[in-house]
Amino acid sequence: NCNLEIGFQLEGILRHTLSKFGGKILKEERTNSKIKLEVEMAKSKKVEFEAKAKEIKEKWKSEFIWKWK
Repeated sequence: NCNLEIGFQLEGILRHTLSKFGGKILKEERTNSKIKLEVEMAKSKKVEFEAKAKEIKEKWKSEFIWKWK
């Protein structure tokens, strides 16, 4: 599983990316400025998702935080 913390402006991008790589949102929590998510990812898609997550992180820096459990 993966924990994500994203800015609201990235919600659409993230949901599209998750659907593309077979990710499933297990838990979602919204704060005033961020969305915190716990995501389940198919092991076969983990490497591809990780590559895309790094691209998003490069562009959005502090608005996209993720780590594997």
